[in-house]
Amino acid sequence: KTKVLKNKQLLIIGYLSRENKNYYQRLRDLSKRNENIKILPNLRRNDVLTLLSKAKILFHPMPDEHFGIAIIEAMAAGCLPVVHASGGPLEIVDNGRYGLIYRDLSEIPELLNRAFNLSKHFQHKVKNRALQFDIKHFQEKLITLINNVNNVGR
Repeated sequence: KTKVLKNKQLLIIGYLSRENKNYYQRLRDLSKRNENIKILPNLRRNDVLTLLSKAKILFHPMPDEHFGIAIIEAMAAGCLPVVHASGGPLEIVDNGRYGLIYRDLSEIPELLNRAFNLSKHFQHKVKNRALQFDIKHFQEKLITLINNVNNVGR
C-alpha cells in the first residue's frame, strides 16, 4: 500500500512529550523503511507555518477530536485536509465539502493519493472555509446566539 505514495514527500509533524515517546519511537522505526517519510517533532511555530505554506495536503488522523485548530491553520495555508469522519474535523470539512474524509484505515493510502491530485482544485475553497473560523466570525455568532436567547425569554 505504501507504493501508492512512494513519489510523495510525507512529513509527520507533532508534539513529542514523555507521554507519547513510545508512540514516537514506533513511528520513527516504521518510517525508516521509507525514504520519503520524515518525522519532525517539536518544531517552532514559524517552521510549522513555513512547511504548511509549501504543503499540498494535511492528513489529520485523530478520530473524535473536539475541534482541530491545526486543520484550520492548514486550510488557511491552502492545504486540502484529509480527516477522520468524526468529531470536530468532520464539521470543519463539512462532511467532505471542504476536504476528504475516511472511516477506515484501509482507505488512507488511496485517499491521500487522491488528495494530492485534487489539492490544487481545492486551494481557494479551503482558504475561504478557514476564514469562516476567524475570531470575528466567532464573535458575531456568539452575539447572535446571545441575542436569540434573550429574545426567547421575552
